[in-house]
Amino acid sequence: AKHAGNLKETTIIGFDGDPITVVGVKEGTIVVTVVQQPEEWGYQGMKDMAKYLEGDKSFITANKLIIVATKIIDPSNVDAFWAELKQRQGK
Repeated sequence: AKHAGNLKETTIIGFDGDPITVVGVKEGTIVVTVVQQPEEWGYQGMKDMAKYLEGDKSFITANKLIIVATKIIDPSNVDAFWAELKQRQGK
């Protein structure tokens, strides 16, 4: 769409927090992206595994599902998300 010159006619919505997608939101070529937060999945998984191994099973829900919420990244929060992403990558 960008190279075809019809960005104003095309709405682009992304999925995930790939840096190229996040830059697109920053530039305004992508309206919004939905981020799954894989780092949070890993963090919560290790934290809960440690609890479980220590005998604490209180975090286990009745349906045995633990939900890590998705994030919606748009122009209002893209800069904060970008800074968080860079920090997690050690940059």
